Amino acid sequence: VASARADWRPPSRVLFPDNLLGWRQAAGALAELRARWGAGERIIADNFMLAAELAFEGRAREPVYALDHPLNRKHGRAGQLGIWGLDGRGIGEDWDHGWLVVEETATDLALRPRWLREICERFPGAALLADRAYYGGRKRFLYYRLERGGAAPCDLPAFAYLDAPVGDQRLRGVVEVRGWAFEDQGGVRQVEVLIDGKPVGQARYGLSHPGVQTLFAGSTDPNHPAVGFAFELDTGTLSDGRHWLSLRTRAADGGIREFDPVPVIVENGEKPGS
Repeated sequence: VASARADWRPPSRVLFPDNLLGWRQAAGALAELRARWGAGERIIADNFMLAAELAFEGRAREPVYALDHPLNRKHGRAGQLGIWGLDGRGIGEDWDHGWLVVEETATDLALRPRWLREICERFPGAALLADRAYYGGRKRFLYYRLERGGAAPCDLPAFAYLDAPVGDQRLRGVVEVRGWAFEDQGGVRQVEVLIDGKPVGQARYGLSHPGVQTLFAGSTDPNHPAVGFAFELDTGTLSDGRHWLSLRTRAADGGIREFDPVPVIVENGEKPGS
């Protein structure tokens, strides 16, 4: 019944481990992209577990290679991947085009930009064709089209974070929405605030937030340290009850990225004259 409601959103919590989530969706999206853009000679995942899941869903008709992600070593899989020839070295040079699926949420937030920069160094010119999130953002996958020997630059996504408000915070009156956003290479130009998927205004972007550059050492966004944003949200324009607050960034290179919504609860009470 809930899924038939227009305002329904996937629950932010489900009662089984993250490792069991998203693999069917990831494989399905990859199949759709390959049907549209061409199969390519290589399928690569950024970590061993995703590689195994893609191979399983594809009934292992094609080998799926895994990049040398720290998870491979943490779980003791790096050596076995090497024996099978399915690690980063096994990808080889006898291919022209391929696909790379990056499970963004498998890497800690503080390490994601650096990991993606390493991927782009290995695959110059990699084109980001899809960005898909599932289960309230617990799983997010990036789909890259690869060309061996491609020319830089590679597509790097933006990153953004809400410092306030936090999830399930109760809001009344005019509330400050604040946080940070950056994109390696060209940087972010604009941050929009959305309520229930609809834009409600453009945030003031370019506020000083030096802690971001400290946390994400090596970030190449030219805006650092001015990557903070703020927006005054008038909750009087919203109905009481639960709403979904999210962000949308627009980068200097024209790239647009929408981030996972955060639930907030508006409690203005009855309006005068009602």
